[in-house]
Order: sequence, then structure tokens, then C-alpha cells
Amino acid sequence: MRVLWIASMFPHTVNWLAGPWNIRGTVALRDFEGHDVRVVCPLGMVPPPSLLKKSLARPALLKTWFDEHDAAPRTDVVEGIPVTYPRWAWGPKKLLWGYEGWLMYRQLRGHLAGVVREFRPEVIHTPWLSPEGVCASLMGREHGIPVVAQGIGNDANYYLHEFPHRGYVIKELRKTSALLFNCQSTQRNAELAGLTHPNTHVIYHGVEVDLFKPDPARTEFGRRIVTVAQLIPRKNHQLLLHAFTKLPADLQRTASLLFVGGGPLKERLEQQAAELGIADRVTVAGRLSHEDMIREMQQSDVYCLPTLSEGMPVATIEAMSVGLPVIASRVDGLPETILEPTCGILVPPGDVDALAAALTDALARNWDRRAIRDHVLQNYTWELFARKITELYRNVQPTVARQ
Repeated sequence: MRVLWIASMFPHTVNWLAGPWNIRGTVALRDFEGHDVRVVCPLGMVPPPSLLKKSLARPALLKTWFDEHDAAPRTDVVEGIPVTYPRWAWGPKKLLWGYEGWLMYRQLRGHLAGVVREFRPEVIHTPWLSPEGVCASLMGREHGIPVVAQGIGNDANYYLHEFPHRGYVIKELRKTSALLFNCQSTQRNAELAGLTHPNTHVIYHGVEVDLFKPDPARTEFGRRIVTVAQLIPRKNHQLLLHAFTKLPADLQRTASLLFVGGGPLKERLEQQAAELGIADRVTVAGRLSHEDMIREMQQSDVYCLPTLSEGMPVATIEAMSVGLPVIASRVDGLPETILEPTCGILVPPGDVDALAAALTDALARNWDRRAIRDHVLQNYTWELFARKITELYRNVQPTVARQ
């Protein structure tokens, strides 16, 4: 089957770390039944607000940003997947978010028509509701191609609720052949915003179980807590630091805490750890390479995510694939993926005492780490994702009609 993905989050020379779940999903589809998969990755030419603010004092930053984006290749092959990178631009999200998909299609219409003539896709998949999903809806109707629009996180959990002109987004997405979500929680949040569709599905993302696996040389476990997540307020890392101070005295002396992930709160977390008197047991490593991140997981004992909100947090599934029990907030997609009591403990979000008690329990418990990994192998592999996505693609084939 010839499958076209339209995904703004996909690796490119400006950011090779963009959209790792999308490259894994497309490669899994290609390898599953030999699908011919291609990707259009619209490369945005609008600098982020943080850069615009910095450029007021250092204008050269803006020129460097535009030069880097303009110099990025227009075509590439990423892990065997052909990709094109057309450029596009949009207006202020707080004013025009709902019409970004229309703007994307107007700017990329010629490019996409060329892809249709040359590739002749049998289905279009967009792993984001807007702007990609709306753009694909317009494209699919013009060319008579079925469209699967997928919601995976903030597009359904936040943007549909907070940004303007959502009515246009909902209207266009209802014209697609199917809606897909990466967890039931994301689907529910989309429905709360008014987005429903008669052909709606939930298919969980996979993880790289061949990479995220226990270290076979490790036979003893200790008391290291790890969290892998962006260092942003929503992840609520500050609560984890406070919970650490509430561990029993013997645990506080022997346990350690490792933060992995990029973000603006690195220095603030280090400062808070010093203020709490636990700096010698806390490491804020920041962003690590993929290999180093896996290695740090393998050498840890418990994974913790005290987040305030979440879609389907892939890092928690990666941790379970390594055999780590997960202590996390009982919010959004987390209860769907963490099987209690086999795979971890869920606590009320923002409850520092409950979090400290769960960590104390987790560090003392003798976990069946093979059973934790088996839960992932049975439910969250990319092969399973590819099989279910293929079934969905076949399901929508007879339904499309040129409108």
C-alpha cells in the first residue's frame, strides 16, 4: 500500500530529534508488509517567540535561524523513508490557530499535488490534528484519497480547548475518513472539545523494545529514581524533589534522584535541590543522547513521573520495557498504560505525601521486572502498531469518495 504521512514533527537537518515517534511509526509500517511510505514534513519558517524575544538584544540570532532553516535540504531520505520539506508560514496562534490548516494547504497545494501525481498515495495519515489534519482533509477531498487524522497530545488536550476558531478545525476533521488517537484519554479530551467522528479508533504507539531492554549484566538493584521528561512546569519535577525529602531517613541517605531531559528549568531544579539540602543526591543531567538515556534507565531502579497532565507518555512505557516500575500521577493516559500493581503505583496529582509514600513502597518492594517488561511486549510494540494501523488503512479504503 502507498502511504503518505504529512508530519511537521519529523527529523530534519535543523532538528534531528524532532518527532521520534513518527520516524519509528513510518519505519514500522514499511517493514510490516512492505508498505511504500513517504513523508511530507512542512518546515515552518516562523521563529519561536523565545527567539524573537532574544533577538531584540541580539539581532544576529534571527538571521542565523533563518539561514539554517533556509539551507535545510528540500528532500532527504531518513532511515530509508523518502521525505520532502516544503516551507510554510503561519500567523499568531492566539488569533489564527483554527485556520492554520487552511493556510498550510493554500501554501503547499502545488507541492502536494505534485506528490499525488508522482506517488499516487492510497491513504494519507497525519499524526497531528491541526494544522496537518485539516490540511490533509482539504487535500484528500480534492484528490479523492482517504485521510486518517490522528490526535496524540496537546493538539487534542490543549489546542482544541484553548485556541480560537476550533469550530473550523472540527468541521474539517469530521470530513476525514477516520479519526485516530494514541490513547483513550486523548480521545475523551477531543470529544469534550466537540470533536467526534463515526469512525474513531484508539491505537497505542509502540516503543523500541529491542533497545529499551534490561541490562543482562545487571543482577543487583539499588535505590536510584530516574525521570525522563522535559524540564517544564507541567511535568511537576519540583514536587518530586519535595517528595524525596519526605522519604524515611535511611532511604534519603542511600537513594539518589536523576533528572534526564532538556528544558528551561534545569538551573531552577539544581537550585531547589541545594535549598532542600539534597544536592549531593540529585543530578540534573539535562538532555542526553538516545544511547546514554537508555543506559541511564538500565542502571536505575524506579521511574517517576509526577506530571500534572499528559497524553500517552512514551517514556513511561520505555521505562517499563527496561523493567522499571513506574510511580506516576493518576492523570490522562497514565492509568491506561501502567498496570497496577504489577507495573507501578499511581498517585493523585500534586499530592507530595502520596508520592513520597509510593516511592518508599517502590524502593522497598521486590518487583517482578520480567512481568513489567512482558506488559510492554504484549501491548506496546511498533509491530503491533503497524498491524493495527494497516487494518485501519484497509478499513477506510472503500469509504472514500471525491467530494
